[in-house]
Parts: sequence; structure tokens; C-alpha cells
Amino acid sequence: MIHSQRPRVRPAWGSRHRTGLLAALVSLLPSALVAQNDPAPADGNVPAEVQAMIASITAYRTGGSIPELGAGIVVGVGNDSVYIATALHVVIDREESVWVRFSFAPGDSIQASVRHESEDIRELDLAVITVPSAGLSLDALAAHEGRLGLPGLLHQGAEVSPVGCPDGECWGAPSPADRVLATGVEILFQSVFVKGGSSGGGLFDQDWEIVGMVTDSDPPRARAIPIDQILQQIRAWGVPVTLGPARIPRRGYATSVGFALLSPAYTEDGRAPSFRATLSRRVRRSFDAYVSILRLSPEDQGETCPAGNPDRVGCEALANALMIGGTGNFRHGRLGLRPFVEVGLAAAQGRWDAGGLFVANEYRPSWVNEDFTGLAFGFGASVEYILYPGLALEAIGGFWAMPDAFSEVDPAEELDADFPPTYFGIGVRFGR
Repeated sequence: MIHSQRPRVRPAWGSRHRTGLLAALVSLLPSALVAQNDPAPADGNVPAEVQAMIASITAYRTGGSIPELGAGIVVGVGNDSVYIATALHVVIDREESVWVRFSFAPGDSIQASVRHESEDIRELDLAVITVPSAGLSLDALAAHEGRLGLPGLLHQGAEVSPVGCPDGECWGAPSPADRVLATGVEILFQSVFVKGGSSGGGLFDQDWEIVGMVTDSDPPRARAIPIDQILQQIRAWGVPVTLGPARIPRRGYATSVGFALLSPAYTEDGRAPSFRATLSRRVRRSFDAYVSILRLSPEDQGETCPAGNPDRVGCEALANALMIGGTGNFRHGRLGLRPFVEVGLAAAQGRWDAGGLFVANEYRPSWVNEDFTGLAFGFGASVEYILYPGLALEAIGGFWAMPDAFSEVDPAEELDADFPPTYFGIGVRFGR
């Protein structure tokens, strides 16, 4: 039994069911979010590098013969030790006999030591155990180093996969995947897969990046602690953490800044060339919101602007727009496709030569300006290639318009300027 001075928790294999209002609320959730059948792990449905970062834990009380089953997450590999995070209730008061197995050496059990544990299990059900790294495959253990996910990007209905040792069957995952019900200080997800032995195991997103640690089950629901909370406490204990994000992100960068030069461009008289600058932020697994600044200038129209032309034919024109939009984020390795659609406020400016003077046989034009403001919209797509971590090359093409349906006037007609409806360009994107 757990000692009375320790707060008691409901283990991940608890069978107590909530009834009444909570059951009614769950029954109202979309059927896609509630398991209709008991999914079973399929052989090979978990990548080998994900299996390698999940440890099987068997813990005995001093003098006892009935083991407690659980799992753990490899969070750090030091010079001579492997650091494994697990649920405290798996190893509490069992410090003298805790054994660990790994998927790449399933027949070998290694005795572990409990190194750190939370003082109050009600605040954070967390402990860190260690095993010696001698004799273990360091290449297999290194698989965890690029598997840190972002729990803050989870949303209701997102697919998640718990990987642990339910009923002693280790390193499998439910098929189909479980679904997130709610997020916050904990991750609540629909699951009938989580059972005895799942506690301390990992919760993974669709890209098999770890987003949490499973701690509790109340079928058809289960709970997990977000991985960022776990790593914050582990670092405070002084544990060397080597679990980190992938150098080349599987879903692109959560935040990025891009700049692209566009064609056609006009640069006379100090006017800046056409360009597009964006600030993007991921809000869903494959969707980013962004704000952009767009400048478009037609090719040199000087030949259509003779001195003193009474029709005021535009000989210089440009448009500046502040746009907001959304972009898809579809990736394969270093390559990414980002289709986008945007709307915003634009200001078009044209200037023409209304007739100037000849000074010392050199013509000095007399410029007249006219400005128009209104709504604009656009769409297009970019293809990017991550060249180095944090730096991507980008090719972009798009369509832009400031139609009179939005702006009451068509600046292109009013200014007699050949604003390009389509544009192409190349640029760079910086991300983190």
C-alpha cells in the first residue's frame, strides 16, 4: 500500500467511472471523438525510434512479489546514465526494486535508481529514474533527441497516440489514434487503450513527436501532463535534458519571417522594388496565420508619359498593401508547400508628368501625384526548401487585385497604370 503520509492518486489502470453530468457531457461529444471499439495495438504501428525512447518499468515494493507496471520517457543521456521520466505513483515507495527494459533490448532488465521525485503528487505526478548507459545502444537512445513536440498546438479532435505498456503489452499504440478532448494544465483525451502499465508512457502527436506523459485513466478518457511542464521541473532538478525538437521541423516552423523580391519591379527615383514580407505563426498542425506587407510596382512606363501629356497617362505607379491571411503548411522532409489567401487594405499611387521645363537643354518634369485607398485581396502559393536549421529558400507566385467592387474605383484605370495582377519572386524565410 501507499504510505498514508503520501497523497494517494488514482493509478492509470483505475476502473472508477464518473457518472451523472460528466457522462452526459461526454455523450454529447462528436462520435468521432469517442471510441466505438476497443482499439488494439498493431505490430509495427509505432516507429522504431519512438519505441526506443519509451522504457518499460516493473517496480516491486520492498519485500513484495506483485509488481506495479508502468512506462517511462527517455529525457536525457549523460556520460554514464540514462535519465527516464515517469509517473511518481509508479515508483513511489519502491526505490529498492525498479527494473527497466528497452525495445531495442527487450530481453534485458536493468535495475534503476529513483533520483528525483515531486514532493506533492497532487501538483505534479512526476519522478526521474536512472539506469547505467553501459552496454546500451547509444544510437538507439539518441532517437529521442529530435522528438520534442508542441503541446500548445493541440486542439480538440487532434489525433494523439499513447505509447506505454498497457496490461504489460509494450511499445504499441491504438489504431485508429485517440482524440484530444481538451487541453490546458493537462491534456484530456478520449481513450480506452490506456490501461494498467500505461502510466509514465508518452503521448505523441500525428508526427510522432512527444507532447505529454500519460498519468491517469478513467475510460473512455485518459489524462497526460504536457511535456513542457515535465521538462521545466526536470531541468529545475538539474537533470541533463537532451530531449529536444527536430533540427528540421516536421511541420515547419511555429514562427517565421519571410522576405521575397518580386517581379516586375520599378526602381527609378529611389522607389523600392516590388517585395513581400510576412510574419507567420502556426495555429494548427498544418495551418499558419500571417500578416504581410506587399509592394507592387509595374515595369518602367516612362515611354508612355510624354512631356505635358494632357491625358495624364501614368508613367510611374506603385501599390502598397497591408494584408492578413492564412496559409496551409504541407511538408515532406525539407520541402514545404504553402498555399495562401489574403485580404487587406491597399494604397495605390500614380504620378505623371503634367508638363515641365527645359533647363539648360535638359527637361525637368513637373510631377503630379494621385492616391487611392481601398480593400485588396490575393492568393497564391510558395514552395520552400529548408537549407539550414532556421533558414529556408522560398519561391512564390501569386495574384493580387484591388478591384472597384471593393474600392469604388479601379486605381489601374484611374491612373492608366499597368499594375501586374500576378507576381513571382524568390526570397528567404527565417524560422524557429
